[in-house]
Amino acid sequence: MTAMKSRAQRRLEKDPYYQTTFVYLIGNKELGFYKVGIAQNVPKRAASLSLPFSVEVFQSLARPDRGSALMLEQQLHRLYLPDLLTGEWFKNLDIVQFPYDAEYIDGNRFDLAQAAYLKRKGTCE
Repeated sequence: MTAMKSRAQRRLEKDPYYQTTFVYLIGNKELGFYKVGIAQNVPKRAASLSLPFSVEVFQSLARPDRGSALMLEQQLHRLYLPDLLTGEWFKNLDIVQFPYDAEYIDGNRFDLAQAAYLKRKGTCE
C-alpha cells in the first residue's frame, strides 16, 4: 500500500528549486574556452547558447537541488578565477580534473582544491 502524498509534497516535487540540478562544464576544446554553470537539462542548455563556435558537454555533476548546485558552481568559479575570461567562461581548464575539484569542494576542502589547481597551473605558493 502506497501512502498518499500531501498537496504540499506534490507541490515541492514540481518546484524546480527542489529538482535535481547539474553543475556542468561545457566548451570548445580547440579554442580552450569553457563554461561552468548549472542547469536541469544540460544538453538543452548547451544548445540554447548563441555562440560563434560549437560547444560540447564535458562533465555534468548531479546535485539534489538547485541550492546545492549553485553553491558548488560558485565555489568552482572562485577556484578558477585566475582563468576567468568573462561571466562564467574560463580559459584552458583541465576537463579531466573538473570532477575531482568538485569532490574536494563537496568535502569542504576548498584549500585542497585550490592547492591542486595552483600546482597544475605551476603557480604553487
